[in-house]
Amino acid sequence: MDLRLDFSSPVPLYHQIAEGIRYAIATGRIVAGDTLPPVRLAGSAWGVNLHTVRRGYAELAGHGLIEICPPHPARVLGADALSAPSAELARFADSVVAKASSRYGLSAMEFAGLLAQRGAPASTKSSPVRVVECSDNQCVGHARELERHWGVRAEPWSLQQLGEPPPGEVVATFFHYNDIRRRWPHRLYEIHFAAIQPDPGLRRKIDSQVAAKGTVSLQLCEFNETMTKSIAADLSVLLPAKRYRLRTAVIKEAGERLTERGRSLVLFPPRAWAALTEAQRAHPKAVEVRYVFAPGEIEEIGQHFGWHRRRHVA
Repeated sequence: MDLRLDFSSPVPLYHQIAEGIRYAIATGRIVAGDTLPPVRLAGSAWGVNLHTVRRGYAELAGHGLIEICPPHPARVLGADALSAPSAELARFADSVVAKASSRYGLSAMEFAGLLAQRGAPASTKSSPVRVVECSDNQCVGHARELERHWGVRAEPWSLQQLGEPPPGEVVATFFHYNDIRRRWPHRLYEIHFAAIQPDPGLRRKIDSQVAAKGTVSLQLCEFNETMTKSIAADLSVLLPAKRYRLRTAVIKEAGERLTERGRSLVLFPPRAWAALTEAQRAHPKAVEVRYVFAPGEIEEIGQHFGWHRRRHVA
């Protein structure tokens, strides 16, 4: 299937994929019963990551246009879902949304989330969502992020523990996609992966610990060279080179660089920070690098699972 994507467009690539396939269904280029190319093959043909294709397919499945039944190819269900609702049905929907807004202060999105929650099987409503990451601290942080926005109970599931998460909703990060693929290949397609980024507050934390107004010397320490390079790339966006000089070090012992002479602050990403003792964490040169969900990811996760939004109390 031929799709032309605009890589310079502000429209996300996964949405361009979904819209391109939607148009092909609407115009009859592909019909009910046709199969879509596997995500890896499609990603290679369209010049994008396989996760981008998977997200585009998920958007189409959410609208009832295709059916995803791994390990079989995604199958087109037809153009029926594209047709506009009748005028009577549209008026009914408008009246219900208006009443939810005027009487209970719910937006259309919040009301839709509430309906999705009530329509879920009773046995899953009280089941927690498991949040998978490489360290307990990072798991707990992401779990609390979800709980602050959505009416769910989120439990951490660190990759440091044995076994696998119980059946049910699981959220993991793309950062550890390959780790999860190796450990739980049979669970891969039921896990929702989300993008993360370094906490923007890291820059303020660093600036508060240094008095110099010039270049700030930093050293990033991790146990794995590939992981070190990936994290350094993430930090380069947050910590521009004009102000921050970032060096990397692959370490064997978590706190080994804290005893070095010099004024460099030592940055510890989640796994390395988890390996430090309490005394080492309190060292004036030690700085924790925390990751948070990237903008829009928390909203995407909640919509994917059909969660209802938490009503914040002032």
